[in-house]
Amino acid sequence: MKFLITGGSGFIGSHLADKLISRGDEVISIDNYSTGRRDNLTPNKNLNIIENNICNEVLINDVMKKFKPDVVVHTAASYKDPNDWNEDIKTNIYGTSNICKSMQTYSIPRIIYLQTALCYGLKPIENPITLNHPILPRGSSYAITKSAGEDIIMLSNLDFLVFSHSLIDNIWSL
Repeated sequence: MKFLITGGSGFIGSHLADKLISRGDEVISIDNYSTGRRDNLTPNKNLNIIENNICNEVLINDVMKKFKPDVVVHTAASYKDPNDWNEDIKTNIYGTSNICKSMQTYSIPRIIYLQTALCYGLKPIENPITLNHPILPRGSSYAITKSAGEDIIMLSNLDFLVFSHSLIDNIWSL
């Protein structure tokens, strides 16, 4: 299979890339390295690393058109500076919208989105968090913009799957 991983040099993206490559899949990683690390990805013939930003419409359209991934795994996010609301909006909302629009244009059917557990609020109502917990992203521009990104994905009518970091922690422990 062919996978596009946004934020592919981050912790989750790079581990996923390693796993997919080890089973013979082709992977393109797009990362701007604002939080990801170059040494997280090992060069491989099945890995193409692109240093750029998901807000770059021309690049995203070019990758979707030429590579035609079977699945987009969207792990890219802005969260480094809690006071840089504009960067959170640009990456987490506009970047996500850019990816969804390009997927629609080039008939890429499936996206897997990495959400933050902060979408349940700074102080979740229940612990452990269940699937019935309301989305309460107030108090963090990161949580607000990641939740808006999820809403954009739902609006796109793409086939999607959303993981929150609390679910990912359980997967890594398997």
